[in-house]
Amino acid sequence: MLKYRGAVLSRSQEPLEQQLLATLRGPVAFAALWIDNTGFSDNDWYEFSRNYEGGAPERRIMQCMSRVPVFLKRGKMWKHDPVADPTLPADITACYETLRLTNMYVRETMQKTKQRFADGELDYLFFAKIDFALVRLDGLALAVTAIVGCMLLAVSPSYRNLQQEMDEYATDVLRLAHQLDRYRPLGACAMPLCLAVCQATTADPQLESQLGMILRDYMRDYPSRNSAIAFCAGVEDLRRKLKFMD
Repeated sequence: MLKYRGAVLSRSQEPLEQQLLATLRGPVAFAALWIDNTGFSDNDWYEFSRNYEGGAPERRIMQCMSRVPVFLKRGKMWKHDPVADPTLPADITACYETLRLTNMYVRETMQKTKQRFADGELDYLFFAKIDFALVRLDGLALAVTAIVGCMLLAVSPSYRNLQQEMDEYATDVLRLAHQLDRYRPLGACAMPLCLAVCQATTADPQLESQLGMILRDYMRDYPSRNSAIAFCAGVEDLRRKLKFMD
């Protein structure tokens, strides 16, 4: 349904259909980190990313994430012959910078919200609702930025202090995992993904170990023990994939 109805997503005039298809296709972009055959063509992903155009931070995050499956495909070819795709480093760089600035915006919004609460402008229930949404958005932003950053490191290793930045993202996700612990399981359902991504992209052995330990704890929330074990074990595969080694 996603593949065939998705072809008309950009032409659909029905707001509900647009929202439904965009929502359903979002998880497929993350599934593409582990699964090569998602059934979507490069053009499908391009059309999908166009539907996330807009100024809201969550739209910018998902627009960049929807480009990741194509980056992964292009990266494999680039690894063998960089001349065949000379624009790939620039394309990934642009995506990374968009995410980096979005991260900064989300952080600033979180700080302003906390200050407004401290100043008595927001009541506790309203603040808690906004803060919860922003913390989840922050985790997603950090994870997607780390994903794109790891790919950028593979094609432009001298760009900025990329590895240091990804280690910082991992540290932040570790902090968020503790913050969201009280909302488990449903309120923190995206955290295993964030933890797995940052475990795969950090170069700090101690940090990697801490992320892995908390990831295994989070995966206890899910009934299928085999699925949890497979997900945790797939971190190394993800690391190789983001570096265009597989």
